[in-house]
Amino acid sequence: IEVEGEDEFREEYACPFCSDYFDIVSLCCHIDEDHPMDTLNGVNI
Repeated sequence: IEVEGEDEFREEYACPFCSDYFDIVSLCCHIDEDHPMDTLNGVNI
């Protein structure tokens, strides 16, 4: 289902590992695909 103006309300979140921005679904996929070892080890600050 598409809602008119949906993109206007889609928030973007920074990846904690590389600081790229994604909507929440894309962020989850990005982390699974590009940072699988980082999620096992945690975030180093």
